[in-house]
Amino acid sequence: MRILIMLIILSVIANTAIGQRKDVSNYKLFRTSFDKNFKFPAKLKTANASIFAVILLTFKKDGKIDKLLFSDGAPPELISEIERIKEKVNFKAIYDNISINSPNIKVLIPIQVDALRMAGGGNPIPQRDLDKMYLFQGKPILGECFFYPSINLKYYYNNYEKQ
Repeated sequence: MRILIMLIILSVIANTAIGQRKDVSNYKLFRTSFDKNFKFPAKLKTANASIFAVILLTFKKDGKIDKLLFSDGAPPELISEIERIKEKVNFKAIYDNISINSPNIKVLIPIQVDALRMAGGGNPIPQRDLDKMYLFQGKPILGECFFYPSINLKYYYNNYEKQ
């Protein structure tokens, strides 16, 4: 009896792991295409900027992007860069991953970029950006949302140089 119960448990675990592979591979498709094309804007890098912003997506029924919005705290340079690469990034993998049944569902993708000093520590994200993190065109998000895994990036700058 114990062997039978153990076999059932192992079967459920194996099937669960196989069922989750699609999610992982779709996330990987999205993330690989994003990482391959995204270049952190030089102006933000020169300013040693740390960023936290949110991308809001809605999809058409065919999986193409209907709307691509940015939280009000997103720097214009970041917005320009993502607009530049949006045709090269596999956003459809997100659509396939979460199986959207309603066109009203919004997908939120947090983006965090940390500027880290070579001597340790980092630069804080300005309070004004945090206050605007979930505002889009001055308004809070309404309706159902799906939080997609965040994009976390880090870069180092030399704070030993004389300023």
